[in-house]
Amino acid sequence: MGLLRFTLSMDAAAIFGLLSLLVFAFISSLFIPFLKRKWSDKLNLIILNLFSLLLSSVNLLVFQDLTQFAIVIILLTTFFSFLTLFFVSYVIHDMERSRLARLEEKELAYTDFLTGLANVRSFNQLFHQFTHAENPPSLNLLILDIDFFKNVNDTYGHSVGDKVLQDIAHVLRKNAPNYDYLFRVGGEEFCLLLPKITLEEASETAEKIREAVENLLIDIGSEQPISVTISAGLASSELHPNEYLKLYQMADKALYSAKKSGRNRVAVY
Repeated sequence: MGLLRFTLSMDAAAIFGLLSLLVFAFISSLFIPFLKRKWSDKLNLIILNLFSLLLSSVNLLVFQDLTQFAIVIILLTTFFSFLTLFFVSYVIHDMERSRLARLEEKELAYTDFLTGLANVRSFNQLFHQFTHAENPPSLNLLILDIDFFKNVNDTYGHSVGDKVLQDIAHVLRKNAPNYDYLFRVGGEEFCLLLPKITLEEASETAEKIREAVENLLIDIGSEQPISVTISAGLASSELHPNEYLKLYQMADKALYSAKKSGRNRVAVY
């Protein structure tokens, strides 16, 4: 309204209206970052709305020939502005809540709830991307399995078994070159994709992880800390350049060989 009056009739009310818009814009630009740090978005909107109403009310009471109607206009403006404000706030809040729910649902669909690692669905998706690329990179696939994990559950209970899985997942995440390529694919089975490195480098990574798990002491509360070991099977496109799709089966056979050879070791197919 201030801009319209200013263009049609350059009087005191028009000038004040224009200045009100400029002051409101300037104050808002200064205080919005501060308000975001201090209060919620809803409270910030209320404060800015009150400030806008204050400027409008001063304009009506001081410069307009509407003294007898000013109070009524101010009250109606206040009522409808707050009604609109709360409606818009509700819509924004509902949209944000729906967005967060969708993100959480997507995250749960691709994340293992116990360890926080990506799950088998994520592995299948990423493995498909690697193996069906137009020019697939060199790829090493490592499968790791906790030795005698059933004995841990039978001896100490499933809560301790869960603790073991979580602690080992932490060790794997810490020692994996890229934990985005780290997955929990079964009960006590993990998988690590190692693209764009040599078989020798992949073997060194596997041995580093095996040693880290072997040296891990797992706190289980009142009992003495326990330790576990892992066996690992490694397959590489360096040895099988035309058999990308079979890398998982090859790594699984290598894992079986490591188990059969005494466990707590890395075998290469």
